[in-house]
Amino acid sequence: MILSFLRGTFERVASEAVQRLPASLSSRLGGAGPEPDLPTDEAMRASLQWMEGTLATETGYRFAAGAPESLLATCFGVLAHEHLAGLAQLPEARRRVLAARIQGCQSAETGLFRDPQHGDDVICRLHKFTPLYIEWQETYFAVQALDALGARPGHALSFVRAFQSGPGLDTWLRTLPFDDFWFSSNYLMFLLCFLLVEEGDGSPTAHRILDALDARQDPATGFWGTQQGASLFNGMAGAYHLYGFYEHLGRPIHHQAEAVRSTLRTQERSGLFGALGGGPCEDVDAVDILARLQPGSSDDDAAVRAGLDQALAALLRCRGADGSWRWSAALPGVKASKVRYSGLSTLVADSDAGDIWSVWFRPLAIAVACDRLGKRIQWRPTYRRLPMLGWYRPRLR
Repeated sequence: MILSFLRGTFERVASEAVQRLPASLSSRLGGAGPEPDLPTDEAMRASLQWMEGTLATETGYRFAAGAPESLLATCFGVLAHEHLAGLAQLPEARRRVLAARIQGCQSAETGLFRDPQHGDDVICRLHKFTPLYIEWQETYFAVQALDALGARPGHALSFVRAFQSGPGLDTWLRTLPFDDFWFSSNYLMFLLCFLLVEEGDGSPTAHRILDALDARQDPATGFWGTQQGASLFNGMAGAYHLYGFYEHLGRPIHHQAEAVRSTLRTQERSGLFGALGGGPCEDVDAVDILARLQPGSSDDDAAVRAGLDQALAALLRCRGADGSWRWSAALPGVKASKVRYSGLSTLVADSDAGDIWSVWFRPLAIAVACDRLGKRIQWRPTYRRLPMLGWYRPRLR
């Protein structure tokens, strides 16, 4: 998961304290109070009502209250609706408007999607995020949201052709800095998705990328980049972006037990990941890995279940009384801050208030954790059809 899929995405430094966790959330964080109940179907309807009442515009969505409508927020709104209610509650006319809004941002020449608010004067001045990153990110989410709506881009993703040749792809892969794999993995996730759209599920180019990644995976951690200086947390957050492609393409995921143990080592004393109050991306990253990968022993499995129980207790504290979902969990010691998604001024929110990214990702993490723990939830989540963000194969049916 973006974006705080990556270090620095939201202008705060991820804490990487490795701490063993006591038995319950209330004993870890005094004053946290009793654990909230699992969200009901009614609660999820309230979340969608909050999103429609606070963040919806005539043609799309805004990231948070007071923010302008944007392409990314519109895509997030579509994907939140899909996950929580399968888009069935949206009138057909509204779905057509949303699809047209997204399709209208695509370049016929390159196939790239671009928010008109994010011209070169904006994206060429960002400190960490490159113009290529912003263009690919907007294109990735546009493709995913259109797929959820049962629509397609109006033009081919012709920019992908430059990466389908052997020498060009190999050269590009060697330029990716693995010492910040959290960041670099987003490029890989975007491109792998584009290749599946253009070449189909048997994409030979996608397999070539995974072949190259196999050769660079760290057997000690199960991640990538940890051999080149990436921290354990950085490697974990980046690895999440790739495991689903292996699963989707029917390839083995190597060093799963090591990845599970490494992920547990990044868990904060609150039960969340990356910071005391967690973050929508960071928490999905870790929860998905713990739910998706196979532990190496019965002791590892018990540790996974305990870790997910602790995470779930904290994730439930991300829901507001009005149905909104917060960036940071409401826990003792968690301070409010401003978050700026991918450095963009159009996607700013208060961490202790609701935002549209959290409406999608907070329930997603809860659903995945419950599935692994064998806890049945009252709403029926719809997972993404295309990897990677939001794509998950549930155990409970």
